[in-house]
Amino acid sequence: MSTMSQIEADRAASIAECVDHIRHLEASYGVTREGLEHIGNEIIALGTQTHLFGFDDFPLPDDGRNNKLYRLSMDADERYAIYLNASSGPVKSPPHDHTTWAVVAGVRGSELNRFYERLDDGSVEGTAQIRQTGELDVRPGLATRLLPDDIHAIELDGDEPKMHLHCYGLALHRLDRRQMFDMKAGTSRIMPIPDSVR
Repeated sequence: MSTMSQIEADRAASIAECVDHIRHLEASYGVTREGLEHIGNEIIALGTQTHLFGFDDFPLPDDGRNNKLYRLSMDADERYAIYLNASSGPVKSPPHDHTTWAVVAGVRGSELNRFYERLDDGSVEGTAQIRQTGELDVRPGLATRLLPDDIHAIELDGDEPKMHLHCYGLALHRLDRRQMFDMKAGTSRIMPIPDSVR
């Protein structure tokens, strides 16, 4: 019977403390920009503990994909889910929303986040007009913070190994109404649930 190593114990304790703080912050501030500012700071602080997130424990993908998503924590009601994304090689996502709040913070390397606003009122299913409003290169010490209807896209380039923490108000497998957008075509559709969570 294997026992938990010290680094595993330290990682579990740090994640549990982070999630406990996040629960209290959401209860205090609600799902607001101010609340997400504080929640983002908690995820940034967790990400600075790079010794807890080594590639020995979270290896890069070896199945032909360029990224692998590890679930680190999730409450019994499937809220407050934290994932570690380990990647090497190019990774892109189309513009999409989350239908829950989300924070992405750097651990190693950089992840380009582009932000968009929706211009139409969403009344015509399958169509959408969006435009880019800004971008942020998420690296250690930085995070992007997204309300449920905020829209972003991510892009990772190069072969340098990268790690980022992704925290959501509700677990990814529950997010079955997320929309992805094609800015050039002016369309939208439901975004598939990721099948790469470990």
